[in-house]
Amino acid sequence: MLESDADRLASIQALGAGAILKHQGVIYDVIFDNEYVLAGEVEERAPAATMRSSDVALAAFGKDAVVQVYNPFDGSTKDYRVRRFEPDGTGMTQVILKVA
Repeated sequence: MLESDADRLASIQALGAGAILKHQGVIYDVIFDNEYVLAGEVEERAPAATMRSSDVALAAFGKDAVVQVYNPFDGSTKDYRVRRFEPDGTGMTQVILKVA
């Protein structure tokens, strides 16, 4: 279990490989995932950013906010809209996104 916000940040930085989420000029370290999922008979992308719950509160963005995500794996930067938040109860929140 991660003990502190500093531990959570160190984990995100190690696992996120440099992925960032930017909102209103402020940059947050995240773990970005953009895997394919099966939705009925169709495969589609399911973008999400995992970040510290304290950063979500600090950023104060809500549903439908536009955020920019840098994906270090393909070097792309894209705008996304926030669909919903899924806090896990351990101080981390998965921010479910959709292409803006």
